[in-house]
Amino acid sequence: MISISVALMGLVMALDFAAGRKGRHILALAMTISGAAAAIAGLFWRSPADLRSMWHVAQIPDSVFGWFWYHGNAAAFLNLTWPASLWLCAILIRNGLRRPLQQVMLAGVAAALLTQIIAVFVNVSKMGHLMFILEAGWMIVTALLIWRPNVADLLFGFRRIMVSAVIAASLLLLGAWLGGAGEGITRWSVFAGRRFDDPARRHAAAMAVQIGIDHGWLGAGPGTFEWVSPHYSSLDSLLSGGHWRHAHNDYAQLFAEWGWLGAGLLVLVVAFPGRHLGRGMRLAFARKMRRRMSFHRRSGLVCFSAAFMAFMTHAAVDFPLQIDATRHLYAVLTGLLLAMACSSSNDSGPRFK
Repeated sequence: MISISVALMGLVMALDFAAGRKGRHILALAMTISGAAAAIAGLFWRSPADLRSMWHVAQIPDSVFGWFWYHGNAAAFLNLTWPASLWLCAILIRNGLRRPLQQVMLAGVAAALLTQIIAVFVNVSKMGHLMFILEAGWMIVTALLIWRPNVADLLFGFRRIMVSAVIAASLLLLGAWLGGAGEGITRWSVFAGRRFDDPARRHAAAMAVQIGIDHGWLGAGPGTFEWVSPHYSSLDSLLSGGHWRHAHNDYAQLFAEWGWLGAGLLVLVVAFPGRHLGRGMRLAFARKMRRRMSFHRRSGLVCFSAAFMAFMTHAAVDFPLQIDATRHLYAVLTGLLLAMACSSSNDSGPRFK
């Protein structure tokens, strides 16, 4: 409960702090530093012995990260931070890079961005890889739909963009491979051998749902899943051999611990930012407005909405909301996204019909 209260406080503080551009830049920079630090630490910390002693999973390659980095929660953390780095890069490039300090800042943020993306793919989380692809695809599609660039008019600029993209992709592939991303391919091969099915996680989520149904409106109680689950896992031959601290599905675990009341609260919590995000995205896509939404806010909505949706999807197969680092970072990102979706100035433009 204390951790949840801290996360909610972080959400409110981020929403207030991100009301101005400078506050948004500071929050995005803080997220960039956090993601880069986590990525660097993960890239240089490998402890397969500790990994095996804690998880005892035979198909994990010997050279993967330590126990935290095996989990998709680390990838979920990085998939929350690298869009902030990308947004800062876009803002710096948009400002023209007229001063040497701006160029140095761009180089530093771009290096942090590449490091975080490399760490996502060196992490062996399959869901982390998929969520990165989802985020990148969402950003590309929405950027093309919002700005509708005319390639014929910007041929030289387009060529420079393509050359930069090829160089960046080459650096990412080289860095990821040297960092050990090949081990992730091994896990994908094992997963494909099971026809892309993970029965243990399915059964754990079903167990959590059953706990919620059995305990009614108030659930088993916050933080009690680890202690209630042994009574249910012993009845399932697939789950009886392990100790389940989490359901590997945050929504099912929330239902198990908070019951129908918690499920209703979750719907309200998701609907509130979802409504404002939808309105902000409609404004971003609109073309006929007296006051067009600034590049600052449009690009921010594209980047941070991708991270928001990817995290919500990732929580259906892992437990990032149960980890303090990812939960608090998610709260800050939600506050930042809501601040961008809701303009601080009055819009005198026409209403949508």
